[in-house]
Amino acid sequence: MNKKENLQHFTVDHIRQIAEAYVRGHEMQVSFSPDITVVLHGRPASLVKHSLQKGVPYRIEQHRIGFVVGGTGNACLNLQDFLIEKHTAIFASDGSTLQINDYSPDAEITVLSVSEEFLNRSLGIPRPELLRRGCFGCNFPLTDVETGIAQTVFSLLYTLLQGDATYRPAVENIVAAIFRFFDALYTRQLALSDKVAKTGSRAQHVFDHFIQLLREFGVREHDLRFYSDRLCLTPRYLGTLILQASGHTAKYWIDRAIITEAKLLLQHTDLTIVQVSDRLHFPNSSFFCKYFKRLTGYTPKAYQSISHTV
Repeated sequence: MNKKENLQHFTVDHIRQIAEAYVRGHEMQVSFSPDITVVLHGRPASLVKHSLQKGVPYRIEQHRIGFVVGGTGNACLNLQDFLIEKHTAIFASDGSTLQINDYSPDAEITVLSVSEEFLNRSLGIPRPELLRRGCFGCNFPLTDVETGIAQTVFSLLYTLLQGDATYRPAVENIVAAIFRFFDALYTRQLALSDKVAKTGSRAQHVFDHFIQLLREFGVREHDLRFYSDRLCLTPRYLGTLILQASGHTAKYWIDRAIITEAKLLLQHTDLTIVQVSDRLHFPNSSFFCKYFKRLTGYTPKAYQSISHTV
């Protein structure tokens, strides 16, 4: 894999670059290491200015968990749109796809980035529900009190990371506490959602599994029947449940998964259009080009040349 292809990942090195370019003279605080990084009062504006591009999908490296300190905005996480607003918790698993679409100038987030190995040492077994059911990413509201607790714990973790190796066991315990705390809130939110919409719970359950399958197989499997067979449903019934749960057709989600991956490959690798077409299992590059233009308004070549930086 060449250097440019590595840039399809939003890595901890991106965070380090942001810290070096932005932290001095600003309120944002960053504690950086290869397996655990904490950002206090991070601004999406600094992410876009120094490392990421607005409106472009990136693949996330490591697990990310945190909350919105202030401001508003919107992003796309693993094909699903979500609102960025104050007192919202956010979780994205390792390998998730993130696209920042818009934000207010005062938008701020506090976030923890942690490697799978470090998380395993911290949490042990069993894994929290958040990591199992929310494995493709999620967001949910926090109360003022819960946000205050989160701010206190994240600040404590940041302070401990400024110390020496003596604090390592405490750091692992604080990371575990953060995940357990957010897991309790996530589990509560699931219970509330089921209570409010019991009639739609089956549709939502099927939709969640459908999105997980798209994450795993969407690059090469473009036919709804593949997913209906996996879920032991007829294509028609699966389509009905997906529409009921999301307001969009199953084809919409399949197309969205393919286009997201196509954008990743076109924007962040040196692969040719023919190679991208092959990677996405299209019969030929001509078919891929027509498909891409129909759904995005751009030819693949034109998309590669567009600068999305704002």
